[in-house]
Amino acid sequence: MIKTLYFDVETTGTDPSKHGLIQLACLVDIDGTIVDEGNWFIQPFEKDMIDEGALKVNGLSLEKMKGFEFMKPRDVYFQIITLFGKHVDKFNRSDKFWPAGYNCGFDLEFLRVFFEKNDDSYFGSWQNWRAIDPLPLIRYLGWLGKVDLPDYRLATVCNYLNVQLGAAHDALADVRATRECILELKSLIKIG
Repeated sequence: MIKTLYFDVETTGTDPSKHGLIQLACLVDIDGTIVDEGNWFIQPFEKDMIDEGALKVNGLSLEKMKGFEFMKPRDVYFQIITLFGKHVDKFNRSDKFWPAGYNCGFDLEFLRVFFEKNDDSYFGSWQNWRAIDPLPLIRYLGWLGKVDLPDYRLATVCNYLNVQLGAAHDALADVRATRECILELKSLIKIG
């Protein structure tokens, strides 16, 4: 059984040690079928720095983040581990998610730090750390001369692969598009 956690985050900046999550979206895929999803808007932690440029990218304001749509980080944390726990036994070494996302290392680090800010240093108990990320493959194909893209933003890659993106910089739209990009690239890869 292959359990894949497609996920994406939106943040208040680019440094997980200083900035925080403001949106997390995920799709739980088991053997190629989406069986669950989550989409949380998160109030930053009190000490999280907020980069105005990041808010412009996300189309958010401080006032909106204080609104009822945005949940307290601790409440979101409990919802996340509840969702994860429905599909993975964090105490079983062979029962883990394959993390998947676009530029996945960035998102994994923010999610790891989010867990730590919630006094949980066991984020790694949920996944196997062998991230599935279409970005390195697209770059490799570019290096081989098989793909000629002006940049490697998700929107550009989606356009190249004929994948609908939806509202860019919305974590749920981005994670859905990333999953489709990964599946499209998977169908293009010929091994053996």
